[in-house]
Amino acid sequence: TTKYPRVGEGTAFAYRGYFVVFSVEPPMRVSARSLSVHLAWLLTTPPLPCRVLSVHARACNLLTADNRLIALVHPDPGDGPFHIVLSTPAPFDALLAPGDEGHVAAGRLRVGPLDIALTDATLWSPQVPWGTGDSRRALTVAVLSEVLASARPSRDPTALAARAIILAARAALVAGIAAQDEGATRAGLARVLGLGPGLTPAGDDLVLGVLAGVWAWDEWSQVRAWLARLVEVVARSRTHRLSREWLGWAARNAFARPWHHLAAGMARADATAIRQAGLEILHTGASSGEYALWGFLAVTAHPKNI
Repeated sequence: TTKYPRVGEGTAFAYRGYFVVFSVEPPMRVSARSLSVHLAWLLTTPPLPCRVLSVHARACNLLTADNRLIALVHPDPGDGPFHIVLSTPAPFDALLAPGDEGHVAAGRLRVGPLDIALTDATLWSPQVPWGTGDSRRALTVAVLSEVLASARPSRDPTALAARAIILAARAALVAGIAAQDEGATRAGLARVLGLGPGLTPAGDDLVLGVLAGVWAWDEWSQVRAWLARLVEVVARSRTHRLSREWLGWAARNAFARPWHHLAAGMARADATAIRQAGLEILHTGASSGEYALWGFLAVTAHPKNI
């Protein structure tokens, strides 16, 4: 046989005439450093099954029996809208695999060999306090344009083809949103959602950035609920569960910590802080941050804001 157990598994099998037994290792106990306020229900929930949806080097995504998504993450990438940030990194890809089962109950999460205490975690709010003020706009456009100019796009032909489509479609998408033209907005969303490389498709990342821009500027306040509904409807048939989770939270102004850093820099009209936050976002994932910045910049530079 070629079965090799992951860390923490207990199994037995025959190998070249020998009966080999691997014993189950004790649980790996870790604590959570922080917890999204939207996951505070984990501190009091009765037992609820969950399973591993996907595993990566620095993150593991879980889906509960009632279809709620939870991300276990290292201190880097850190806080997000549906995130549990561990106090110390755990080797997710050595410990877990998609389909592994676990459960959460009253401040404790167990999955595979991981036993995670949640009760001492700091609650963190992903809602971004954008602030107001037209003086920030030109500065934000200038600085983030410089940040995007430093990006190194993939040379993969498929990724480059998707990039051309996504960047060509963004102006029409944002124009449709600005005019509250449902047909044009639906068409624009259908053109980019699910398109491109990445754990979350590049087109989805662009839309996340557009949603951030709509929340950042008061001129777009009347389209927020309308756009959230359209994104939810179109994304349902165009992209996968994890990406829909990010978009759903973005539609409610809930973003990962680097976007909070960007809002703080914009509120102070601090070019250095805006640049640093822009670079943090840019370096999120292989291409996610870059496309999100393209979306944010498309809204921020739109004539509706002038």
